[in-house]
Amino acid sequence: MATIQTKVDRVLRLIGVVAQGETSPSSDSANALEALNAMLDGWRNDKLMVYALKDISVTLINGTATYTIGATGGTVDTAPVKVESAYVRDSSVDYYLRQLTDSEYQAKSEKSITTDIPAEFLFTHTNPNSTITLYPVPTVANTLVVRVWTPFTTVALADTYAFPPGYEDAIVYNLCMRLYPEYPALAINPDIRELAKSNLDSIKRINAKPFISITQLSRLFGGGGKSDITAGE
Repeated sequence: MATIQTKVDRVLRLIGVVAQGETSPSSDSANALEALNAMLDGWRNDKLMVYALKDISVTLINGTATYTIGATGGTVDTAPVKVESAYVRDSSVDYYLRQLTDSEYQAKSEKSITTDIPAEFLFTHTNPNSTITLYPVPTVANTLVVRVWTPFTTVALADTYAFPPGYEDAIVYNLCMRLYPEYPALAINPDIRELAKSNLDSIKRINAKPFISITQLSRLFGGGGKSDITAGE
C-alpha cells in the first residue's frame, strides 16, 4: 500500500509543479495535503463517504460466536461499513470464510453447533459498533482477520492506505483540480478536468447499486453486503 506522500507526489507531477523523478518540495507537499484533507471533509459534507481498507485481528474465544468491532469497546476506532474479506488463521494456514446474508444466517436452524474452524460469518453494521458472528461457533483460540472498509477523516503524508477500486484516481484527479488555483501560472489540463469528473461519477454509480454476496474465492476478493457511500454516518 502506498503512502499519502506518494499520491501527493503524483498529483504535483500531473499538474506540472514537479517533473518526473524530482522530489516534491516540502512546502508544496504540505499545501497539497491541506487541500486533500479539505476535499475529503467537503465530500463528507456532501454525504460522499471515502473509505480506507484496514485489516483487523481478533483472537477467537472458545464457545463465542459474536465479536464486536468499532469505536466503543471494539478493535478499530470506527465501526466499519463493509467487510471485504475474512479468514481464520490456524498457525500458518488461512481458512477463508464465506459471508452470509442476514436471511441466510437466520435460516440456520441450529446456530450453536461448534467446530475448530468456522466456515462462514455474518457481518452486522451498526454505530458505534458492528459485529461479526461466526458459524459454526469456534472452539479454538485462533486468529480471525477481517479486512474492512472504514471511513477516514484527516490524513498525514506518512499514512498508508489501500483504497477500494476506483477511489485512488477519483482522489488524485479531483485533488489536481483543487490545487490548480494555487498555481495560477499553470494551465488547467482539460483531460484532468474530465478524469476528475468521470471518476467521481463512476464511484457514485457503483455505490448506488446493490452489492451481491459471493463466496470467498481468494485472499484479495470476496465479501458481501451493500455499500452505499452516498449515505452519511
